[in-house]
Amino acid sequence: EDLEELKQLAEKTSVLYSPNITVGINFLLVASQILKGIAPHADIEIVEEHFRNKKEESGTALKIADVLGLEKDRHVNSIRVGGIVGNHEIIFGLPNQTIRLVHQSISRAAFGQGAIFAAKWMIDAPLGLYSMENIIIDMFKKNIPVY
Repeated sequence: EDLEELKQLAEKTSVLYSPNITVGINFLLVASQILKGIAPHADIEIVEEHFRNKKEESGTALKIADVLGLEKDRHVNSIRVGGIVGNHEIIFGLPNQTIRLVHQSISRAAFGQGAIFAAKWMIDAPLGLYSMENIIIDMFKKNIPVY
């Protein structure tokens, strides 16, 4: 319901919708999709760590599983310990090697910094509904040299 309202609003202005607004986690999301495309037969596991009193599963970990087409019940591993703000790791198991993509939120300030980063990008964005992933993909396109 709320997403429909955002889509309608996006016909009049630029709108950002992103459940996790940290730059790092969205970079991890994009990088993991690229890696899965390169190594589609890899075994993939997601490990998420949060503070001891966090009851529910990490929405970010569930999004990672969804984006990678993984069954949440089988591939999301949760750890609750101490005062961890939030850590997410995606492990790609390949024959004879393992690739680990890791993001650690050390402070909740990362969310505010992500909001500022997104706001600066949105200044010149045309009408439409955007996610932080869209912003990171745009940055990839602008900053990867063409060979």
